[in-house]
Amino acid sequence: MKRNEAIFLFVIYILGIIWIIAGRAYGWKITVCPIKLLSGLPCPGCGTTRAIEMVLDGDMIGGIMMNPNIILVAAIAMGAPFILAANFLYGKDYMRIADRWLNRRPVFISLIFFEMTIWMYNIVRMI
Repeated sequence: MKRNEAIFLFVIYILGIIWIIAGRAYGWKITVCPIKLLSGLPCPGCGTTRAIEMVLDGDMIGGIMMNPNIILVAAIAMGAPFILAANFLYGKDYMRIADRWLNRRPVFISLIFFEMTIWMYNIVRMI
C-alpha cells in the first residue's frame, strides 16, 4: 500500500468514527445502504452501525445479535489504526499479509459463507 493510500484510508477511518459519534449525539436514524434503499432488502452489513452503538453502550450480546459482522468490524477497528500508522510511518506494507491470508481459498469461502448466512439472517428479520 502506498503512503497516500494509507492516508486516504486513515481519513476514511476518522470520518467513520465522526459519523458514529455525530449520529449518537444527534440521534440520527439515516439509512445509507444503497441495496436497502433501492431494493427494500437489507444487505449483510445492514444493522452494523446499530450493532456498534449497542456495543458502545455495553450490550455486546445485543450487538452480535443485531449483526454478527460486529465481530469483524471490532477486529478491524482495533487493528486498522496501527496498520495504517505503521504503513505511514515506516513504509511497511502490512496489508500484503492480510491480502495473502484472504486469498487462501478456504478462508475466502468461509468468509463468503459467513456473509451469506448473515444476509439471510438480516432478510428474515427485515432489519
